[in-house]
Amino acid sequence: MTEIEEQVLETIVWVVAQALQTSWAPALDLAFQCEQRQRSIQMASTMLLEERTLCLRFDMRLAEVNGTLSLVFPAVISNVLLRKLSARWSYSDRLPSRDSRRHVRERLQESRFIG
Repeated sequence: MTEIEEQVLETIVWVVAQALQTSWAPALDLAFQCEQRQRSIQMASTMLLEERTLCLRFDMRLAEVNGTLSLVFPAVISNVLLRKLSARWSYSDRLPSRDSRRHVRERLQESRFIG
């Protein structure tokens, strides 16, 4: 990658990190930040292939350009996140209201799913 491409990518990652932090704020007090970029060769030594991971994949489209954003969390991190979520929000305590269910149903019916 050129230096300009690196700077553009760094800005995009910063925007994505801020959006993730904002969207997770109601559930957990998390701080997302990008400290350094890892090349795929470096990733092999960071996480073992046998290690369990949580991989969140987002297909992104901007104008005519398509891409994928993958977030990979080691099992240790994903387990901590799940425990924090479970402690904060008990599913039995928070049943969605009728309006909330209707709103979700309407949003899903308006959504386009690409397979």
